[in-house]
Parts: sequence; C-alpha cells; structure tokens
Amino acid sequence: IRLEIGGELRYGRYRNQGLAARQTDPNDESCDFFDAENPDFITLNVDDSVEGQIISGYGMVTLAALGFELKPGVRVEYLDLNKQTTVDPRGTIAYNFPTKTTILGGAGVYHRVPDLNELSPTTGNPDLKFERAEHYAGGIQQEWGPWLFKGEVFRQYFTQIVEEDPFITTPVRENQDPITRFQEPLLFDEPIGFSNDGTGFSEGFELYIKKSKPPDANGWYGWISYTWSRALRNNGQRRFSDEERSILSTADERRIANQYDNTQDQLA
Repeated sequence: IRLEIGGELRYGRYRNQGLAARQTDPNDESCDFFDAENPDFITLNVDDSVEGQIISGYGMVTLAALGFELKPGVRVEYLDLNKQTTVDPRGTIAYNFPTKTTILGGAGVYHRVPDLNELSPTTGNPDLKFERAEHYAGGIQQEWGPWLFKGEVFRQYFTQIVEEDPFITTPVRENQDPITRFQEPLLFDEPIGFSNDGTGFSEGFELYIKKSKPPDANGWYGWISYTWSRALRNNGQRRFSDEERSILSTADERRIANQYDNTQDQLA
C-alpha cells in the first residue's frame, strides 16, 4: 500500500490593452472584412488588469497484491477568478500474469481552465466554467526479453467547451472602456462573447513497440507507435439557413432561435 499526496499554488497577473475584433456572427462562413455599411466585425477597446490564483491538490493510493495493481485517486482544483471548485476522480487497474502479460484499464475526469482572454471582463465572459473531459482507456501489453508490445483503445467525452457565442449577454456589467466609462459606467444587455456550449468526443487506438537495453550496454534501442483516431466537435450554436437569413428578425428573435440548437457534429 502506498499513498501519494501533493499540492500546487499558481498565481498569475496579466494586463491586456489595445483593440480586439469580434465577428458578429461566427456561423457566417463568408464574412466580408471590407464591408463598411454592414460590417461583419466590431472592434472593442480592451483594458484588462486581472490577477488570480489556482489552488490544486491531489491524492492517490496504490494497492498491489496477487498480481493486481489498483490506483484510485482524486484531484481538487479551485480558481478564484470565477470562484469555481472541481473534484476529479480518476484511477487505473491492472493485472499482471506470470507470462509478463498485463491487462490494464483506466478512467478519469479532467478539467481545463479557460484562456484568460476568454475570461476577460472587457471582451469575454468572467463567469465561464472549466472545460470538462471524461477519459476512458484499456489495453494489453506483453514483455518479451528487451521488447515491449502494447495495444490500447481510448474514448473521450468533452463538455462545457468554451465557444464563441454572439447571442449570450449579461444583464449588467461595468464599462471597462477607458474612453466611454465615465459617460456610461454601466452597460446593460451587453454581449460577452463566449459560452460553455461546446461538446465533443474522440476515440481511437494505439499500437506501440519498444526495444530497451541496459544503460551500461552497447546496442540500439528505441520505440515506434501508430495511432488512429477521430475527433468531433459541436459548438452548440444554431446554424441559420439561407431562407432564415433572408427573413428580417430582431435580436430577441435570434436569441430565442439560438436556444434550439441544430448544429451537427463536425470533424475537429
């Protein structure tokens, strides 16, 4: 029995100033950069100064007996920028045969912090959640003298992926624009650019061969692997048909229509 624990503290501070460009409709695949009458892009003044910290901790127990090896574990993470805490269980299990054949499997939950520009209080959404993934894998490996042969299959599910979102708004926010903030300190029904609407998955297999040698011996060594995989993503945003685009609709009508997602999974 072996217990491992650890912790991590990351502190960051960044400043971002200048101009940001945002496409008014990210579903428009034929946007015009030079259309001044009906622009497909808007510019935003950026003046961000953000600091925060990520507090992380993990624990893992290794239980080994009678050919089995079980490793349950958990990771906890806290981001003070959006006051979010994640608890990620994960673990592996393996069985070793006397023939040096090993069957192994594993699963776990993982989270990723959004990029700082996506959490921007000026041009982004400071209330974004962590991106989430579930990982599953299993395989078999065989040792034969200095050789190792291994085959593995995997599948991963992704939720809460950060996507550009032209329809999401916030009821009220502080005006971060250094020019207009004094005349208009608060902004109402303001677009915030990003949401956690994205989903996806990936799957595949890997074949791996490795040749080893003792550190003090002459000879060649190395490894080679082959991986096949496919990945799909869905940004969760409604795609309007040409007929729908030809109908004049208000901003509220477009927001309501966007709640009815018709997007198909696409190869990523």
